[in-house]
Amino acid sequence: MVVLAPLSGRLIRIFGGRTALMAGAAVMIVGYVGRVFFSGSIAWVIIGSAVVGVGTAIAFAAMPTLIMGAVPITETAAANGLNSLVCAIGTSTSSAAIAAVFTSVTIAVGNTRLPSFDAFRDLFWLAALASAASMLAAVFIPRAAGVHRPPVSATSAAELVLQGRVLAPDHRPLAPAVVTVLQTDGQPVDWSRVNVEGNYSVALPGAGRYLMVANAAGWAPMTEVFDFDERSLQQNFFLRDRLKIGGTVSAGRKPVAGAVVTLQEAGGGHVGTTRTDEDGGYAFPLPAPGRYLITMLHPATHAAMAQKLAVDNCSMTLDFAAPTVR
Repeated sequence: MVVLAPLSGRLIRIFGGRTALMAGAAVMIVGYVGRVFFSGSIAWVIIGSAVVGVGTAIAFAAMPTLIMGAVPITETAAANGLNSLVCAIGTSTSSAAIAAVFTSVTIAVGNTRLPSFDAFRDLFWLAALASAASMLAAVFIPRAAGVHRPPVSATSAAELVLQGRVLAPDHRPLAPAVVTVLQTDGQPVDWSRVNVEGNYSVALPGAGRYLMVANAAGWAPMTEVFDFDERSLQQNFFLRDRLKIGGTVSAGRKPVAGAVVTLQEAGGGHVGTTRTDEDGGYAFPLPAPGRYLITMLHPATHAAMAQKLAVDNCSMTLDFAAPTVR
């Protein structure tokens, strides 16, 4: 596998990852089937194992290429990590299958039961079938698999990585948030989730003009068109409009200052409490979508009111007109 690594890379560059994966699976089929019929000497065992190793090297080298071509450049690490996890699951599963075959197809050697040669043949056939299944699956991989990244212009040759942060007006990082990049004709380019420090990273197919959208939970989205080149690859977003539930409390058409306003979940959970200002106004940061109950208590008359409301992803206005006491 070590010796064949450069050849695997060359095959991938010339024919692509899909063809290389199919070729590696085909070589593995030859190696495993050959082991079924040619295992009468140590030389045949070595040759068969070497052929399987060649096919494994080609197939394994093709997998990261196929994976990285099917996800945004900012998600390649996560995708390859998932590939490693799946490989580990496959290795564990195949080990259990081998143990099951070896313990069920045995011969007696004195007082000991050992795996028979038929057990090895059965495993070679199973491995060949698994290789054939992977070869068949590779047939259905689209040749142009991957995220749609159309070129911006005929001169766009190099992919550019744009980075930045999504921040509140006080420079506090906002998360969870998502940054999306579109071409000016609406075609998708890339997107990125924001980490806990507000950082994002997206890939652009080249220099040019793009439409960017930043969207964070609890804030109004921001969208703007930017021109990027190799020298301007940093863009921060400051989201300024906080989504909220707000309104006024009045009595006899006069604002009520100091009224207690409480927001709670429909199931009883407390969300927040505030008091109205001199103009009778109050506000809560927009909570998660759901059903809520908002109550008002007049500071002088102790007149109380409550209303139900269903919260989605938009700011809401809810005014209270408290009854006057005569």
